[in-house]
Amino acid sequence: MVLPPVHERSIIPHLKTLLICVAYVREEGMGTKGTARIPLEASSSTGPRSSHLPHTNWRTIFFDSGLSVETAFKYPVKMSLFKRFFNGIIHDRHPEDETPKVNEKPKPKYYGTVTPYPNFNASSDVSVLQSAIQSKDEDVIIAILVKRNNEQRQKIKAVYEASTGKNLVKAMESVLRSDLEDMVLALLMPPAYFDAFLFMKATKGLGTDEDILVEILATRSKKEIEEIKKVFKQEYQKELEEVIKRETQGDFTKALLAMLNAKRDETTEVNMELAKKDAKVLFEAGEGVGKADVSTFISILTTRSGPQLSKTFQHYATISDLTLPKALQLELKGDIEDCLIDI
Repeated sequence: MVLPPVHERSIIPHLKTLLICVAYVREEGMGTKGTARIPLEASSSTGPRSSHLPHTNWRTIFFDSGLSVETAFKYPVKMSLFKRFFNGIIHDRHPEDETPKVNEKPKPKYYGTVTPYPNFNASSDVSVLQSAIQSKDEDVIIAILVKRNNEQRQKIKAVYEASTGKNLVKAMESVLRSDLEDMVLALLMPPAYFDAFLFMKATKGLGTDEDILVEILATRSKKEIEEIKKVFKQEYQKELEEVIKRETQGDFTKALLAMLNAKRDETTEVNMELAKKDAKVLFEAGEGVGKADVSTFISILTTRSGPQLSKTFQHYATISDLTLPKALQLELKGDIEDCLIDI
């Protein structure tokens, strides 16, 4: 995969988001693949071309066996701050050691970029963090938090509060500033809270960052989506469904609400007959006579499982001269086109 060139002047304003995304790679149940939201913008000597705000400009890349994190970040950028964060947390994609153990239980080798720390001890980490907070030692704070996965960071928060009587987030706010503060506070959020926060930022103020809405809803499980809805209501006193209706419109709204309803099949079994039927239905809805039937695309693409859709796309290619994404590009325009292609 070829990533766009990144200029020093364009990457510096996005450092906060870049660092947050590394720790918020989907940390559980991914096997050898992980998804990270990374703001990589092509730029010229005059700065970034994109008009998106730094905190909402996310893009998705896949770190698979063919692209290491080291490769993804081989750009002509010389900043010591990168080394402080990435040194020690970028792992060999094909380690020769045995399956790591966490609390004496074997775990899969890969958890995205951030793996569970094998010798994790929340009390020990809290003791180190207490000293680091008192001395305002940013390097120690970074070293602890970026090498613990989200579950372990939540345990650190709980033990810190139990042993000190203080809130770890507030303690960090008192000693950190600017982008580093934002990054550390984001690392301390549970996944559902972070997603809810992104939804809030994407829909707040003038304009809406549609990419964030699609990325979250298209990649989270049914259980995760239900938890995001619950947390969003708890934190912002609003129903996420109502926010989507207010901030979006038309078929794009229908697609987002369909994903929000969390009706996607999560089984791994593939129904071959259904795949053939869906391929024919999608072909007629898109390339058939007349205007594209967007509702049909939404219904199928937001309810079928990933493996089922993959087989459907294969059958689609046997009855059309176009791939389904290409057909969507020709038949649809605007946010709904981007949304369905991303799905």
